[in-house]
Amino acid sequence: MPIQGYKQLTLATTKIYDGEAVFLSSGTTDPNHRSHNYHPNFDIWDASMKFPFKQYVLPDRDEITILGLFPDETINPNSSLSRYVSKAIQFFGDTNSQTFVNKTGIEFYKVIKSLKQAEKEQRPVMLLGASFSYVHLLDFF
Repeated sequence: MPIQGYKQLTLATTKIYDGEAVFLSSGTTDPNHRSHNYHPNFDIWDASMKFPFKQYVLPDRDEITILGLFPDETINPNSSLSRYVSKAIQFFGDTNSQTFVNKTGIEFYKVIKSLKQAEKEQRPVMLLGASFSYVHLLDFF
């Protein structure tokens, strides 16, 4: 699917029902139009996320400390990226994994504390987020 499809179209593979899960575009392309991507259930979505992530991102391990630089799906339930980060942590994150974005932004001091703890324990870490999450983190540093 070309990116413009996600930004401009209503996407669904079945009839759309009230209350059905929906992802909305961020609105950065057109604030007056947020595209809608509907899901009657997440079985296929989860499978299409889980198996390629394992194969291409973590082929040599079953889990890792994942520090999410994006709100989880409880904070941002209509974001596919929030669901992606949440599922990556659920499927592949160890007990130290968590997200560090709340309704006011990135919790920079908690990120630093987690990074220092991982360094002390010589534990590998995956920072998972959108491009501008890293910009904000690096600006903070």
